[in-house]
Amino acid sequence: MLAYVGAAAIFVTGTLGLFGQSKDPISGIFLLPLGLPWNLTARFFTESLNQWIVIFAPIVNIVILWQSAKLTRKKTS
Repeated sequence: MLAYVGAAAIFVTGTLGLFGQSKDPISGIFLLPLGLPWNLTARFFTESLNQWIVIFAPIVNIVILWQSAKLTRKKTS
C-alpha cells in the first residue's frame, strides 16, 4: 500500500509539475509493475482511459491481497 501511495505521488508530481518539478511523461513508470497484470488490459480500451487504468490497476492488486489475507486469517483462526 505504501509503495502504491509513493508511486502515485511521484506520478502526480511529475505529470502536473508540482513543487517546481519539470513535467515528465515517464513519471508513471513506478505504477506499471504495481498494477500488473491489470494494466496490460489497457490496450483493449480507448487511449483516454489508459492513464486511468494505469493509476487504478494497483488498487485491484491491493484488494486481491487484502481479501486473500482476510480469507486466510479466517481459516487459521
